[in-house]
Amino acid sequence: MRVYVRPLKRTDGQDPALYAMAQECPSVENGFLNGAHGLSKHAFASWVLRQDEIARGVKLPPDFVRQTIYWLYDDDRPVGSAKLRYELTAALRVEGGNIGYGIRPSERGKGYGRLLLGLMLQEAGRQGLERVLVTINNDNLPSLRVARSNGGRLARQTEERCYFWFDTPKEPLT
Repeated sequence: MRVYVRPLKRTDGQDPALYAMAQECPSVENGFLNGAHGLSKHAFASWVLRQDEIARGVKLPPDFVRQTIYWLYDDDRPVGSAKLRYELTAALRVEGGNIGYGIRPSERGKGYGRLLLGLMLQEAGRQGLERVLVTINNDNLPSLRVARSNGGRLARQTEERCYFWFDTPKEPLT
């Protein structure tokens, strides 16, 4: 088993495995937005191109920040995705944070969430972020466990969500 993340590429819109995962994952779940759910294959390809633009900071809508989508793979099978946002707006400090992540429903309960967040913390560090925020809905018990297992510090909790801060690793984890 080789588990790794890689950033979205412009050609990913032609990948049937990524398209299938995007369709399996709900459009909104626990605060994680999947804008590719329900799209046709042609529309998915266009969505991927738009996500590439956003990652490069091209034509960002007002109050948007640059973000990169990463795919989590187990060998050659995509099992999850994450978003890395390079800065925080007032809205992202309330919901979204620097990192959002999701595991496809058929692959949950196998430890991929813990691995994905850990890999994304490493990637955030490589991208120059020293500290990142992850927001988690209070009723999302699996993600709360994932945050704690990756060393998240609970900074505050509201009626709706928990706010975890993470220091990014200074050196790659082995």
